[in-house]
Amino acid sequence: MTEANRETYTDKHGAQHVVLVYGDIEPELGVPLLNLDSLGLPEEVEARLRMELWERGIREYTDAFQPGANERIAAALRGALRLAVSNIVVLCQEEYNLLTTGGR
Repeated sequence: MTEANRETYTDKHGAQHVVLVYGDIEPELGVPLLNLDSLGLPEEVEARLRMELWERGIREYTDAFQPGANERIAAALRGALRLAVSNIVVLCQEEYNLLTTGGR
């Protein structure tokens, strides 16, 4: 059986991932050690959450079991959603301006 190597790679959004890599496969095809896909978040929000988690030392599943991890995860969520909230406010302003000025 091929031994797995732990590797880190950066995705197209700039978020880092820790994965297990078997043989000669590319890290992007490795087994993620923190998979957020099942959260069903939009791609940009998931990437931002991953970056926020990374900054707070939550990089693998086992990091979530460490003392203080709940607080760090909550802070990461707030950080990731702050961006989403500001995007929504900008979108609302743009849509409102279109409706009230007729696109002028």
